[in-house]
Amino acid sequence: MTRNNSFKIWDMTSQADFDAADLKPDMHRLLLDHWLTSRTDGSIPPKTALDPLRLRSILRNLLMVEVHAPPTRFLVRLAGTEIDDLMGKSSSGYWLDEFPNTEPIIERFNWILKNKRPYYAIGRHYWPEGHFKEYNTLTVPYSRNGTDVDYIVSSCNFYWKSLFADKSPE
Repeated sequence: MTRNNSFKIWDMTSQADFDAADLKPDMHRLLLDHWLTSRTDGSIPPKTALDPLRLRSILRNLLMVEVHAPPTRFLVRLAGTEIDDLMGKSSSGYWLDEFPNTEPIIERFNWILKNKRPYYAIGRHYWPEGHFKEYNTLTVPYSRNGTDVDYIVSSCNFYWKSLFADKSPE
C-alpha cells in the first residue's frame, strides 16, 4: 500500500518563514551556519565549500545528492549511517526515485532547483511495510557556477513521535 508522505515546508524568503533559532535539533543550525558562511555575494555556495570536518558531528544524518538533467534525477552520493539504517541498505550510488515513497522528497528537491534557497520541512515518511517515522529536515543548495543548483545537502532527523506530543525531540 502506498501512502502519501505529508510535510510542511518553510523557506528562507523572509525572517517570518524560518530563522536559524527555529531549527530543531542543533544539527540543522550547524548545516545552515556552514551554508551561510560559505556564501559569497549572496550566491549559492560552491560544492567545494562543503567541509566534512566542520560537519563531522552530523555526517551520520546527512544526505548529499547530485542533480542530473535532463530529465531531472537525483543521485545519492552520500547517505549517513542514520539514513542507511532506516533504509535497510546503503543508499549511496542509487537514484532517489528508485526508493519507495520518495515523491515528496523529489518534489521538494525540484522546489529547491527552482527557488535556489534552503528549506526546512517537518513531516512523516512511510515505508512500504506501513511503518512510518516523523522527521524534520533542513535542505540547502550548492552550485558549481553560483547560479544553478547541482548539488543538494540535507540534514535529516527521524524520530518516533508520541500521539500526545506537540513538538519533536531536541
